[in-house]
Amino acid sequence: MYTPEIAMAIRAVRIPVDMSVDIVDYGKYLGIRFYESEWQHISEYERTKMAAYFELIRRIIKSKGLESTLDPVYDRPGIQVLS
Repeated sequence: MYTPEIAMAIRAVRIPVDMSVDIVDYGKYLGIRFYESEWQHISEYERTKMAAYFELIRRIIKSKGLESTLDPVYDRPGIQVLS
């Protein structure tokens, strides 16, 4: 599902904040994965910019006829809550 065409379309969009974002091919849909430990260290303004980025990526994926999910990875020990 994650074809070179989709990869090029996604890579053409600049990530607005220095964060790790991965695209994961789950077979029936693509996951947009980001890491909670990085999310905790960005400002509210940067979170707003990242939300717009995630929405744009979702629209690109949808335009290719695929579904997607936003997949936060809780990579710090203990109970984690996204703020």
